[in-house]
Amino acid sequence: MRSKVWLIPLFSMVLHVNSVMAQQKPQDTKLVDADKLQQEAEELLKSRQFKEAETQLRRSITLKEGVLGTEAVELVEPLNLLAQAIASQGDYTEARKVYERVRQIKTDHYGANDLETARSTFNLGLMLTYEGNYVASKRLIEEALPIFESKAPASHELGMVLSGLAEPLYYLNEYAEGRKALDRAQEILQRVSTTP
Repeated sequence: MRSKVWLIPLFSMVLHVNSVMAQQKPQDTKLVDADKLQQEAEELLKSRQFKEAETQLRRSITLKEGVLGTEAVELVEPLNLLAQAIASQGDYTEARKVYERVRQIKTDHYGANDLETARSTFNLGLMLTYEGNYVASKRLIEEALPIFESKAPASHELGMVLSGLAEPLYYLNEYAEGRKALDRAQEILQRVSTTP
């Protein structure tokens, strides 16, 4: 009789575990499907099929949002890819909106002074340059610059940020500052490319 008493709680526990696993399975399936869509989109981006990539990324993001919520850090990668797909089609305003969302998620998750957040700030600044908003672009890239200088000194990324800063400076007729940024970028990029 004693063994039957132990079997009931054990059986109950197995039912509970199976129930929990069954509840998680559709979510896991959605995330797997979302990852597959994202991988397909990455291949489409490589083959320059930007509209098709955008469609797949939007579907992937929708699935992930359904499982993880709209502010999950796991959305950053597909959102960045979506912004790239949109920008590649020439819609810089829409791409900027996506980058703004990415920046907010990263700020909330990593903090304002993290290198990940600085990358999004820089991307956002580039979109503003492409839109012709040079004052706002300069401000954002200059906001990101000290973070790159402190957390990624003498890196390829820092060289690209300085190069990205030069463009709005030139458009704002700040030629001397633009030349300094570009010279510094070239120096860093040459040093990085010759370092083994």
